[in-house]
Amino acid sequence: MERLLQPTEHREVIVIVGMGGIGKTTLASLVFNKARGVEERNTWSGQAPPKATDPGSSSKRSHFDVCAWVPVGQDPDTLHLFSTISIQIGANLDLSRDVAEIKHHMFTFLLDKRYLIVLDDVWREETWHELVDAFPMSTNGSKILMTTRSKLIAISADPASYPHELNPLSDEVSIHLFLSKVFPMSNLNQAMSYPPLMEDLGRQLSKKCGGLPLALVVLGGLLSAKEKKHDVWSSILNSMNWNDNEAEKQCLKILALSYDDLPYRMKLCFLYLGAFREESEISISKLTKLWIGDDLIPQQSGRRRKEDTATDYLNELIQRCLMQPVLLKHKQRSTRVRVHALLRELAISEGRENRFLYCEYSNQAVSEMEMKPYRCLVLHPGPDKRYNLHDFEKMRALLIVPRTTGTQTICVGHQVIRSFFPLIFRWCRINWQTVWSMPYIRVIEVEGLMMPTDALRSIQSSLIHLRYLCLRNTQLVAFPLNESKFPSLQTLDIRETSVKKLPDTIWALKTLRHLYLNGMEPPSIRCLTNLQTFCGVLVSNDQIAMEFLTLKDLRKLQIELKAWNGYPLLVKSLKLLLALTSFKLSSTEISSEVINKIAHHSPLRKLHLQGMLHPPVLTLSEYFSDYITSITLSASRIGTDQLKTLGSLTCLWELKLKDDALLPCPQHSFPQLGYLKISSLTNLEAFRIERGAFSNLVRFSVHYCSKFRSIIDVLEHTTSLQVLKLKGMELLPDITDSCRNKNVSVITMAY
Repeated sequence: MERLLQPTEHREVIVIVGMGGIGKTTLASLVFNKARGVEERNTWSGQAPPKATDPGSSSKRSHFDVCAWVPVGQDPDTLHLFSTISIQIGANLDLSRDVAEIKHHMFTFLLDKRYLIVLDDVWREETWHELVDAFPMSTNGSKILMTTRSKLIAISADPASYPHELNPLSDEVSIHLFLSKVFPMSNLNQAMSYPPLMEDLGRQLSKKCGGLPLALVVLGGLLSAKEKKHDVWSSILNSMNWNDNEAEKQCLKILALSYDDLPYRMKLCFLYLGAFREESEISISKLTKLWIGDDLIPQQSGRRRKEDTATDYLNELIQRCLMQPVLLKHKQRSTRVRVHALLRELAISEGRENRFLYCEYSNQAVSEMEMKPYRCLVLHPGPDKRYNLHDFEKMRALLIVPRTTGTQTICVGHQVIRSFFPLIFRWCRINWQTVWSMPYIRVIEVEGLMMPTDALRSIQSSLIHLRYLCLRNTQLVAFPLNESKFPSLQTLDIRETSVKKLPDTIWALKTLRHLYLNGMEPPSIRCLTNLQTFCGVLVSNDQIAMEFLTLKDLRKLQIELKAWNGYPLLVKSLKLLLALTSFKLSSTEISSEVINKIAHHSPLRKLHLQGMLHPPVLTLSEYFSDYITSITLSASRIGTDQLKTLGSLTCLWELKLKDDALLPCPQHSFPQLGYLKISSLTNLEAFRIERGAFSNLVRFSVHYCSKFRSIIDVLEHTTSLQVLKLKGMELLPDITDSCRNKNVSVITMAY
């Protein structure tokens, strides 16, 4: 912190160097969050910082004018890195220009600012040389904080700045961290008073980790799932019969030990983590569906769903510290996970050794003969890549992963920032005829990929094992498998495509569990009796309204209504869907009776209404259950008095409004609300915020509300706010100053 805040004659690059798993990113995130909140003090000499009237006096402005956290990783895309920086510092770069122009624009933007840029996990000197020209050699105390495993990179970045080398943890700190993972925190004191033999075993085990935090938490996670007995711990210690002095080798062996201890099917689930890009978040919903689609999750006895068993697997991997949940304060549960780089490397190496998963790096040449023996193939498309997957009979899963999928999550310590990014489509030259004809293929995932014309040919193939097919964001205009049969299909996703019709065989599949459409009207749904997710369905007739009666296992439902007189039949059907946890209804006019019947289902947690309620309601109290945690209202024309009810809901964590109505915020209202989003409210000017309102608000988003002037009021009344997201809004200086003073991250996008 002293080095970050001290004045220097030129921009300084401070590099944190250490082996993988030693805590470089953790240290950098702690320092980054602390540095952003430091106010300007009378520590400056020489040139005054920008905008400071008196360098010898205190100031309420933040020490740094702009700050950015940039995950780099082993295989970075330069354009993507500049986009990441631009969003956080508000530079509004035109990413359609070439890299040289983007560098010049960023250089100009940063020239009169004191900036702090963190480049996390830099692997190659070339990466630094591609970025450095965008950062002015300022004399105002600007800093770049870098983490890397290589001393050579540290010296290359700034020879005059000595690197900060991280050392392994001491024995005492190691045993404390180790035991905190072995035992629940509530029992940690008991752990410290364990019998001397157990205490001695614990110290020997923790010493095997060489002081590496990652090794300690993974070994602790392994032991947390086992009996706390002397013979159990002793057996594990005896299996760690290596004498390497290098801590990083010890760490890798401990990671492998924890992997080897997994049950067979759970090992394969862990290997799937190697399919996702480094530094990325992984959707839990997508991950578990891939596991189920690849038949890695066994069917338990009774009526227990495979999705429940997959969740158990996921929770055990988290408990063993083989993956980390991304926890958002405004969410009741984690919906995404991430994986440490070393654990991802383990998944990739074990996947290749066992001929299970081949993950292609985007900068490497691909040998088709080398890929053939693998069960799961992960490709990273590029403009000059061609694939011919002929005779890949052993393949069970094909995942094509584009570089960018619309948004990126930047994780900085406890803060998680989802930034705006343009969707980048990638072409992939594949002989799709060979893909569709693979006899044993179970999983095809091509989200965000621009599929060529020849992928649209009607291909007659018997895909009897296909369970998971994701064509989302592929810009397809027709379904590519009209003449095919897939009797085992469980998940189909055609969202954000222009597909207008699905084969009749789809609507007769009793195996379907998750169906994501794009506003399509089905001919019939009475055969889809095992559906758990049904999204993007258009309802315009009595027949479909009545057939919802057959979907007794439905958990998530998103429907769009056309104006017709079938509300009584729809109400009758929805009333019996007692398992619903999430419901979205879109229509120009929504019957209040529909909401009255659906909103009181006890499992319902998420409700989204898009359309005007009719007849107008006098109060919302009779419509919303106390158990609902997320509400979205769009164009419902609900008045101010009715909205008061929302502030009294004790479990409401998330509220999104797209209504031109004044949101009343009386004293101590919205006690649990963590996320508030208002968008396209063209007439909204202000909130009436009273003392104690929004006491737990951590995120506030304002999109396209041109007249809204109460952002400062929200900032002043909230004590927990971490992130302010503005889209299509002018970032006024007083907002910037208030956010700096309260250490609130600001994310902006002009359009």
